[in-house]
Amino acid sequence: MPTKIKNSTFSGNKAKDTNNQGLGGAIYDGLWGSETNIENTTFEDNYAGSEAGAIYTPNNRSITIQDSIFDNNKTGNSANNQQSNFEVFEDITESSLRIKNNNILQGSNKNDSFNQGAGNDILSGRNGRDRLKGGDGNDSLDGGSDNDSLWGGKGSDFLEGGFGDDRLDGGAGKDTLNGGYHNDTLKGGKGNDRLNGGAGNDRLTGNRGHDTLLGGNHSDYLGGGAGNDYLEGNTGNDTLVGGSGNDTLVGGQGNDQVVGDVGNDILIGSMGRDFFRGGSGKDKFVLGDNKDIFYKANGNQDYAIVSDFQHSQDVIALKSKASNYHLSTTSKNGISGTGIYTTKDELIAIVQNIEPQDLNLNANYFNYI
Repeated sequence: MPTKIKNSTFSGNKAKDTNNQGLGGAIYDGLWGSETNIENTTFEDNYAGSEAGAIYTPNNRSITIQDSIFDNNKTGNSANNQQSNFEVFEDITESSLRIKNNNILQGSNKNDSFNQGAGNDILSGRNGRDRLKGGDGNDSLDGGSDNDSLWGGKGSDFLEGGFGDDRLDGGAGKDTLNGGYHNDTLKGGKGNDRLNGGAGNDRLTGNRGHDTLLGGNHSDYLGGGAGNDYLEGNTGNDTLVGGSGNDTLVGGQGNDQVVGDVGNDILIGSMGRDFFRGGSGKDKFVLGDNKDIFYKANGNQDYAIVSDFQHSQDVIALKSKASNYHLSTTSKNGISGTGIYTTKDELIAIVQNIEPQDLNLNANYFNYI
């Protein structure tokens, strides 16, 4: 007959034997081959001297847990050594485990592993190198400190890497991924996702869907993948690749590589020495707006390189009007083409592999804002 535990709290329990060892801080379930169902129950601040801070099941039992909270259950060799961790296999060991529906699981100072099923779950790894899997449902995963791996699964998930070099995978659904500090890898998966690298040299991939990718203040790689994506490098020397779809790419400060790839893309500069390649499609290279002329801060040391401009389909956007600019043959750092200068001889861009006589500032392929 199955054992049922419902609407209960297990808190502050300790399991020790005469050798200062113990199994199962809250529950030691020793029946052979039976089944236990746990629902709407809290396990917190329990301690086992040897294994399983919350539940120990040595005899091939099957356990199903749903709508429950596991928080700060610990194991260790003595009551004075409670800095060991809460793990799935330290909270619940040696059993056939099914975790279902809307659980809250929190780890501690070592390497935790949570593998959730369906439901809207909250998983927190805290310290240690953690592996958190949300499964189906709208889950919230927080890696905490150290180098963590987080998988959202199906549903609209929120993933927070925290400190450390983290790997975040949203899976299917409309997900939000925050890398946090250090060098993170973020993958959106299927759905319209929002990826924020944070501090560090991060790698962000949107995959399928209309995604938003935000770099941070170091040198990041942003790849939109399929869909109409928005990519912004922020500060640092970033690489942005739109992928397929009609994408908007903003380099930000720093020396950036901005590639539209396939589709009708908008490539926006700022300051630094940026390289633009629109790729196939009708692309727009934005070198100024109604407020400012880009690339005018550092003399002729900051400028854009427009590598694949085509008169028949592409557009260059500039501030104000044609009479504020002039064209001239230019070669800098091995890049040759037509330089777009202000009337004060400030270099704004080099349109590569095109002669000045082949461009006209009053033509339709120049757009003034």
